[in-house]
Amino acid sequence: NARGLLLITFEKGQQALEAALALSGELAATGKSVRVGIDRGPLLLVPDGGDWKIIGSPVNLASKQAHELGQAGKIFMTFRAAGGLKLPPPIGRYKAQVSGVDLEGVIVNVPGVTPE
Repeated sequence: NARGLLLITFEKGQQALEAALALSGELAATGKSVRVGIDRGPLLLVPDGGDWKIIGSPVNLASKQAHELGQAGKIFMTFRAAGGLKLPPPIGRYKAQVSGVDLEGVIVNVPGVTPE
C-alpha cells in the first residue's frame, strides 16, 4: 500500500476478478468506495531501500485504469486481463487515453453496488 494504492498480484486472472468483486462489495457495504483496475502480464520485483517494489506495464496500466478512469461499483480491466475469464453481465467496454497511453478493455459492474 503506497499513497492510497493497494497492489495485489494473483497467479490466475479469475482469482483477481473475484477478489476485486468481493473487496469492492464489502467496502461499499461499510460506506467506503474503491476504484479498481486490472491488467495481466510480467512483473519485476526490485529492491527498494530494504523493501521490495513491484514494477512493470501491468502495474502502470492497472493504476491508470483505477486512478484516472475508475468509479466505485465498476472494475476496469484491459482486454488481455479479461481474456478467458467468466465475467458477470452486464459488461461494458471502454477506450481512453491517459497520460499518452491508450487503454482499452471491459468494465465489470460490482453486484449490489451503485456506481458513482
